[in-house]
Amino acid sequence: MKKDIINTKKLIEHGSVIEEHIATNAVINGEVRNWQTLHYRGACNAESVFLPSIENPIKIGVFGVSGFSRESVDIILCDCIDELIYVDLAPDDSMYFGFPAVPEEKIPQLVKEGYSFVIGLGDNKTRKKIYERYKHLSFPNIIHPTASLGYKQLEILKKRKGNIITAGVRITNNIVMGDFGIYNLNSTVGHDCIIENFINLAPGANISGNVILKEGAYIGTNAAILQGKSIEKKLEIGEFSTVGAGSVVTKHIDAFTTVVGIPAKLITKH
Repeated sequence: MKKDIINTKKLIEHGSVIEEHIATNAVINGEVRNWQTLHYRGACNAESVFLPSIENPIKIGVFGVSGFSRESVDIILCDCIDELIYVDLAPDDSMYFGFPAVPEEKIPQLVKEGYSFVIGLGDNKTRKKIYERYKHLSFPNIIHPTASLGYKQLEILKKRKGNIITAGVRITNNIVMGDFGIYNLNSTVGHDCIIENFINLAPGANISGNVILKEGAYIGTNAAILQGKSIEKKLEIGEFSTVGAGSVVTKHIDAFTTVVGIPAKLITKH
């Protein structure tokens, strides 16, 4: 039996924030479930959203034993999770921050047990390499309950995979979204943008309307990409380019370059 973990009573297309919650109960698919019945209790009192559907019971393996993998788990623990495990090439210990940690060689067994997976690694190229190594795995999107999605964006996101949308993210409308993007704390994406695969918006990054983020683009903490001229003439941030923290981008950025400053200027090509 498939299970969409979506609060159908409270989740509306103009925002995924849960309007109300009960201190001792979780609202899942319009039904109240007591927190005491959950295997794990997250820091949140509302639910996250997993898209597309994954099997019930919910078992999640998180690639990586690092800071961002733990932040990804913060989102996952907002929901009714049955089992959670960290996966790494060679974890130093059998436990990591209170959860089991296993080497990648255990993945075939985890698949047999019904696990889906989240790639909790911030580096865009590394995330892409892991996906290319394990394309056969199930990679749901995970969305923090305090993120908001504009009109029809949830339907668009249902067709994608592997995205991680953290607390406080704001995504407006008419945005094309790719796969395996990271939308970090309090980042924003404006209208009519095109977001390709394996991008990373650092905390507080702001993408104005009519912008294209090409595959692998990294937008640093509190950086701002100013609005493109129109829907037809979008401002483009090139493939695997890097925009430094606090920078303000006013024009196209070439692929495989790093820019910093206000306004952002070329520093290196790579």
